[in-house]
Amino acid sequence: MEDKSVTNVEENRIIASSLCYRYPEAEKNAVDEVSMRVKKGEFLAILGHNGSGKSTLAKLFNALYVPGSGTVWVCGMDTKDDDLVFDIRQHAGMVFQNPDNQIVATVVEEDVAFGLENNGVPPKEIRVRIDDALRAVGMSQYAKKAPHMLSGGQKQRVAIAGVLAMKPDVIILDESTAMLDPSGRREVMNTVHRLNREEGISVVIITHYMSEAATADYMIVMDDGRIAMNGTPREVFTKVDKVRALELPFDVGALSMDIKTVHDQDWSENWKKYYKPFRAGERLVIKPSWETYEPKEGDLVLELDPGMAFGTGTHETTFMCMEQLEKYVTPGCRAIDVGCGSGILGLAAAKLGAADVLAIDLDELAVKVAAENTEKNGLSNVVRVAHGDLLEKREEKADVIVANIIADVICYLCGPVKKHLLEGGTFICSGIIREREEDVQRALAAAGYTVCNRLAKGEWVCLAAKLA
Repeated sequence: MEDKSVTNVEENRIIASSLCYRYPEAEKNAVDEVSMRVKKGEFLAILGHNGSGKSTLAKLFNALYVPGSGTVWVCGMDTKDDDLVFDIRQHAGMVFQNPDNQIVATVVEEDVAFGLENNGVPPKEIRVRIDDALRAVGMSQYAKKAPHMLSGGQKQRVAIAGVLAMKPDVIILDESTAMLDPSGRREVMNTVHRLNREEGISVVIITHYMSEAATADYMIVMDDGRIAMNGTPREVFTKVDKVRALELPFDVGALSMDIKTVHDQDWSENWKKYYKPFRAGERLVIKPSWETYEPKEGDLVLELDPGMAFGTGTHETTFMCMEQLEKYVTPGCRAIDVGCGSGILGLAAAKLGAADVLAIDLDELAVKVAAENTEKNGLSNVVRVAHGDLLEKREEKADVIVANIIADVICYLCGPVKKHLLEGGTFICSGIIREREEDVQRALAAAGYTVCNRLAKGEWVCLAAKLA
């Protein structure tokens, strides 16, 4: 797997040699001396804790990032060659974490056609490719539908169809199931396994779900920008002590493994086996409701069942929000969680001493899950869970407002949120991919904010800002 002499591009879709990448202003490499390959027809999983370098590696494979040193060849093409970037992205298609960031059209089939039209594919060929791609991901019946009417799993399958229509040799999924509920994860994983098995497309999946990695042909574990382990899932997961030492976001237990094909797995419940108590910040501890945990002195234990709503706390964006909340929530303050998902951030604010918390979401399912988690934690007298839009007919004001969404929505919120922020209050915004940080910084400045604290993990940024 790490053989640097491997150069047969007919057998290897992606080859990385002594690959290094460092983010601007970072003190060390996010990817450091990585050498590996992705074989033709291989299903490869890349696993690692937050900030391990796994998502950065994915973007190097797709020429979204250019190596600081070392080389990546995609189907024989060097990603450092600017003239080949377009061709590289045709051969290696990327599916991102949030499908809303990838879907650009108002009709499903038009979205699948977008890349083809830009590439000058003849109209008759476009029609054939659209039909074939939607059929391959099981979305033919939704061709005329509006993407915003689809579930998260269905949207992600549309994003995969858009990539598939370009006829890539490799599909790279960068934590593409992280924002999906268990049902949505099952849909996506079944789809990519079928494409790998039936179409011979190489698949690279970046994940922190052990249940997803366990179904791969081969896997690598990243730690501190380097390959810490590699082998088949059985070879890796049976090295229990080493896996545990890497502090991956699940409990390996005794790892008595019985790996089945993906379509035989009960994805809706299987993920729970790997979601274990973990520390988020200095004081907060997230404990799944079905687990036990012996609190240490000073621990603030938040009991959580994310169910089918977004927000387990393991993702970098949520984790950084909790670190910011520890800094800015003070006893007796008021807080608002915009787009609350499972309710994790609003509940964290309450655990940290907020006397009044509004957790609000447009998704009725999220509101239901957040209300259940509020009751589990005995915080119904502090946390109010509401369905709706913060900006519509609501007058609540708060000392701390937190929004873990996406860059476009945060840019939009910067102005309207001001009327809900008390004097001296803090607006915590996360879900910002590094490439969009400058846009968010400009939007905050234009609305009169000054950034007072910046956190970064991997490719994600979380900003805390106050009105000037």
